Amino acid sequence: MTQTPTEARSRWSPWSLHGDGRSVSPGDVVHPGERLSWPRTLGVGVQHVVAMFGATFSPCR
Repeated sequence: MTQTPTEARSRWSPWSLHGDGRSVSPGDVVHPGERLSWPRTLGVGVQHVVAMFGATFSPCR
């Protein structure tokens, strides 16, 4: 299921808002060029950094 962007791209942001920016329906995909709301986008980014740090410097071998 493809949703149309509800927020146009601006000069400072190359991404458009996916759906309402708050949730992703089951089976739906946030495509390149789309994003969720800024708090959710930053939260996913922080989670990604923590996961990559843990995967790189894990004490398990």
